[in-house]
Amino acid sequence: MKIKALFTLSFLGLFVAISISAQSEARFGQIPPEALAMEVFPDDSSAAAVVLHAKADYQIFPSAMYGSELEMQVYERIKILKESAFDKADLRVYRYTYKERSDHLVSLKGRITLPNGQFYEISKADFFEEEYNEYYTIHKASLPNVEVGAVIELEYEILSHRMFRLPAWYFQGQYPVVHSELSIDNQSTYSYTTLLETGTEMSMYELDDGRKLYKLGNMELFAGDG
Repeated sequence: MKIKALFTLSFLGLFVAISISAQSEARFGQIPPEALAMEVFPDDSSAAAVVLHAKADYQIFPSAMYGSELEMQVYERIKILKESAFDKADLRVYRYTYKERSDHLVSLKGRITLPNGQFYEISKADFFEEEYNEYYTIHKASLPNVEVGAVIELEYEILSHRMFRLPAWYFQGQYPVVHSELSIDNQSTYSYTTLLETGTEMSMYELDDGRKLYKLGNMELFAGDG
């Protein structure tokens, strides 16, 4: 699904959340039975995989050493529906590693849960590092026993003191997305402008709680303080 919207959110010392759809909080290793039982994604029967849940939490806070630092916590859960999506079991995390400005990988883990409930989990120590280019290192690992119907999870935390541009968050990609969410808690002295741009104009509604609702067909995107 392609959508288009362009709007700006400015925030300083506020919590800003942007999300697509509404869904209960997803936790690593806790896969709902209906996710394991899914054989076809109802909204797109041709989909080889579907992103069930993707979430990023950015916390920007004062730092005695760097002035401000950014803590990024990222979680992704993907359902494999066809063999052509088996490459999603090859986990990849890109970390900025240029000289003294390198990011720090705090935690990293992955998990595959098979349709029968059996699972395999890997930790940070199971990933190996590979130089991607002058600026980035890839942390790589492959989950075992991938099969149609499996659910792939990836969770990691990165600490960065590169404050001039926050990492981009992509609400849509190669496969359909059920839930995608970005939240930003800025307690620093920096002031940022957030731009979201997609492919077609969306309808906008002001909600009673102060948030804005952007809508296109059956897709809903919420933005606001909270």
